[in-house]
Amino acid sequence: MPVINLDTKKLENLSTLSKVEIENNIPMIGAEIEKYSSNSVKIEFFPNRPDLYSIEGVVRALKSFCGINNSNNKKYNNSIIKYTNKYIINIDNNVNNIVPYIIGVIIKNIKFTNDFINSINDLITNLHWSLGRNKKKIFINMYDLDKLSFPLTYNIINGNHLSSIDSNNELISIIGINKKEKLMISENTKNIFLEVTGISYEVYSALNILTCVFIDNNCDIESILIKRNECEIYSPNLKPIITNINKKDIFKILGVNISDENIIKSLNKMGHQVKINNENNSIYVETPPYRSDIFHKRDIIEDIAIGYGYNNLLSNNSLFYSIGEETEFNLYKKKIFNILNGLGFTQVMSFSLTNENKQYEKMNRENLSCYESIITNPINKEQTILRTSLLPCILEILTLNKNNELPQNIFEIGECILLSKKQYHLCLASIGPNKNFTDILKINDSIFHEMNLNYILKESEDPSFISGRRANIYIINKNKEVNVGVFGEIDPNVINNFNLSYPIIGLEINLSKLFEI
Repeated sequence: MPVINLDTKKLENLSTLSKVEIENNIPMIGAEIEKYSSNSVKIEFFPNRPDLYSIEGVVRALKSFCGINNSNNKKYNNSIIKYTNKYIINIDNNVNNIVPYIIGVIIKNIKFTNDFINSINDLITNLHWSLGRNKKKIFINMYDLDKLSFPLTYNIINGNHLSSIDSNNELISIIGINKKEKLMISENTKNIFLEVTGISYEVYSALNILTCVFIDNNCDIESILIKRNECEIYSPNLKPIITNINKKDIFKILGVNISDENIIKSLNKMGHQVKINNENNSIYVETPPYRSDIFHKRDIIEDIAIGYGYNNLLSNNSLFYSIGEETEFNLYKKKIFNILNGLGFTQVMSFSLTNENKQYEKMNRENLSCYESIITNPINKEQTILRTSLLPCILEILTLNKNNELPQNIFEIGECILLSKKQYHLCLASIGPNKNFTDILKINDSIFHEMNLNYILKESEDPSFISGRRANIYIINKNKEVNVGVFGEIDPNVINNFNLSYPIIGLEINLSKLFEI
């Protein structure tokens, strides 16, 4: 999570709050003070509130929460923008599929200092991380407006690289990188063109957050006319987010009745403007455009809870009483757990996130990418998909324990995702110098005997197992044979792929399917 360093005197002066008041209220707006010294305040913020990644955002939130100048939030709207056709951006049609979002704003009469420039650059860096997923979704840039010639034209060059050209046909940027040193921002810069491009709607959130920071610094805001696909739109759009909520929903979610006065007070503390409509028992909420974390009425209700104070949410006694009990499927899993413990197996737990190399290539299996759930913007290459099979995860655990004493007998009951459907699998493996097909056949027979189930074995073609020493497990259900699992001796190539040296036997059963029969 981002950690913001703020100047102590500036924070106290702008917020008009004392050290004690800041220390008491910062945690209430969703942050944690790591260090408070005479020179700086180090605060860690949650990723859901990128509007707090600057001193302006922190001061704005603190003053609202403490009831200081709540009416100031009314200034963050389109009425503050000077609309003009002076600054035009033309976007070529070939840009649409590569960079679907290109917006910006003109900001004038800026009093840049070195500290202010660093603060804005830090904010942009954190926005790149949080909203932009390390610049994969959005890219932000600033240009010295007085050294830039409008209109600008955006085009795609070299296949998929976004470029911008000014009216003098000079290249301004390529892939969001400023190509002209004279356009860089300095303390002498008075007016800027702020550009946000990307592949996601988060460009609007980033632009609004930055624009509101400049509004807080008494800068003038002017629009840009963007021409794209024979359409013309003005940017930015500081229209407030409108939410209508039935007061019954507040009680339903929070479990307490909150008066109209306290609803208004709580939402004002979080920066919202509120009107109560008693005719239809609803509230009308206007959220300032810098709040990129508001998507649903539940987000507004959460802000009511924060503003009201979680300590004040004293829940009423429940109107409904019930006796809790374990589900049938959970009892079913417990029975299997006890069977495997009796057979000398130890339960393990592995990660649900994995990658295609472990799930398919190392297992000699065909890639089932059409069936799997792929992670968008994965943190690393090790965790790109949700697992479709437990067996690779079990073998990976054996790899981690290859220096321990043999034999090793482990099992896992866990979730697998196939065709976006969650299923529970049972998987076990045993490694040792004398492990063979007869051993795993006996284990399989013991499991089904204890479960009081009859089964049929047929030759399997699963390439993870040795040909002729592998079998599919079938159960008869409504005169049909249903494949519920596979077992056998692990193929030597698979064993080598996991850097193991001894024979391994394995079994995997779809418990969800077995339970339904």
